[in-house]
Amino acid sequence: PLPAVLVVDDREENLLAFAAMLEAEGRRVLCAHSAREALELLLRESVAVASVDVQMLESNAFGIAELRRGTRRTRTIPI
Repeated sequence: PLPAVLVVDDREENLLAFAAMLEAEGRRVLCAHSAREALELLLRESVAVASVDVQMLESNAFGIAELRRGTRRTRTIPI
């Protein structure tokens, strides 16, 4: 399958809106509600780019960027 766009946000309504917009453009979309879910998807799926909310309660884009740098497979995925 084509690489996906990973959308990370702790608010369900934001995930649904962003996913609908990207899917309407023919993109494959993966959604995560937390940094942990995001990292699991980054390790398991083919991801082209990640869009991450910078104001999540549990973590934010900076935390996810730090986690993804720790793994060779994920360190080059743009956020």
